[in-house]
This record gives sequence, C-alpha cells and structure tokens, in this order.
Amino acid sequence: MVRLSFFLITSCCLAQPVHDLLLKGGHLIDAKNGISARRDVAIAGGKIAEVATSIDASRARKVVDVSGLYVTTGLIDIHVHVFAGEGSQYTGPSSVFRTTRSAAA
Repeated sequence: MVRLSFFLITSCCLAQPVHDLLLKGGHLIDAKNGISARRDVAIAGGKIAEVATSIDASRARKVVDVSGLYVTTGLIDIHVHVFAGEGSQYTGPSSVFRTTRSAAA
C-alpha cells in the first residue's frame, strides 16, 4: 500500500505542466539563432523556455495550434498608425507631426 501511494504521488507530481503556453506547429523565424522552420515554442514565466521540433502538449497549461502561422521570436512590430488630418497644413492634436513625435518618444 505504501508503494502504491508513493507511486501515485510521484506520478501526479511528474505530470504537472512545466510551461504556461505552448505554440504548436508554427513556422518559427528566429534570426538570432538562424532558424526558419516548423517548430514548437514553449513559454514559461513570460519567457521562451524551449524550442523544439515537437514538444508534448501535456507539458503545457495551454496549447495554441499555430499551424500555418509565422512565429517571430524577439521581433517587435514598431509601425504606427496616425491620422494625417485634413489639408496640407493640419497641425491639430491628431496630426502626423505630433503623433509621430509622441510615438517615437
């Protein structure tokens, strides 16, 4: 009975997910490490914890199927949408000149 209890407790602890999120089956583009291929990406504590060709889904609390999508680690989208206003001399609070400076600050 003691062995069975130990086995059940040990199995339960080993089965706990180690990753918060698993992005499964996406096309990873990782310029720093020279990867452009289908990979799984696991996130734990807000950071990339593992990158591999196949990570078991049971190791993550949440799994997202990203098949057919690009996963770009470490890239930041820095483009900005601004309203140019009306007329060539528009300098109101939403003008390109003011919002571009605000976005760059």
